[in-house]
Amino acid sequence: MRKITKRVKSLSTRIDFEPKEAVEIDSNPREAIEADSNPQEAAKIDGNPQEAATGASNTKKDTGLRTWLTAQAVALVKNHKDKRCWLLAHCEDGVIWGELCSLGKLHLSCEAFPTLKLSLRWDTLQQARLFGEAGELLLWCGPQSWQARVLNEVPGGEADGYIDEEHLLWGYARDGETLARKDGFVQLSEGSQGIIHAPPLGDATPHEMQRASLKVRHYLGEDGAGVARITHSRLVRLCSGAK
Repeated sequence: MRKITKRVKSLSTRIDFEPKEAVEIDSNPREAIEADSNPQEAAKIDGNPQEAATGASNTKKDTGLRTWLTAQAVALVKNHKDKRCWLLAHCEDGVIWGELCSLGKLHLSCEAFPTLKLSLRWDTLQQARLFGEAGELLLWCGPQSWQARVLNEVPGGEADGYIDEEHLLWGYARDGETLARKDGFVQLSEGSQGIIHAPPLGDATPHEMQRASLKVRHYLGEDGAGVARITHSRLVRLCSGAK
């Protein structure tokens, strides 16, 4: 266990959403998440993530999903100096990566590589994470409804500490292999595993000994007996590997 060199404040909240209920997204998406100065107060998520009126078409529902995720990504980074924000969505038929661009648009790997036949849809979505140095929003499908949790990190707050670790991603460039690239996304595959995904790695080319990875942060706290334990975990950054 190492001590932190930066003071942080963490906020976590769990919000239940009724998927069938039509709820209008707040008119100002940049105010969708508020990190209050009091770490004991809950973060705020405005609107139902599954914004769909009864009888709405699947196309309208799926457009609403992307709109909602984009608004949350913009809100997540609005008060942080590091504006980078990534999307990692696990679906029944594969993994979709995304990245928030400077114009406030969410670029998706399934659009860069349509041949993978993936799309960001409510019907197949299992969970999604928006993450960056500023914090993380986790959206997942519960037993009866969609649920979300926000974890914000604010300099100057209070925390007992954290531990960072690296999780390697599947896939890398073999000797002599040229990876498919488009719009900043790089298509990776993992041999006989049959795993194919396209994280936004830019110009980087991961190799076997220098793979792309995810930086994961575990926040520490003490229980009633004073024993240190992990209280929350989140994704922090997508690391591109070798250039």
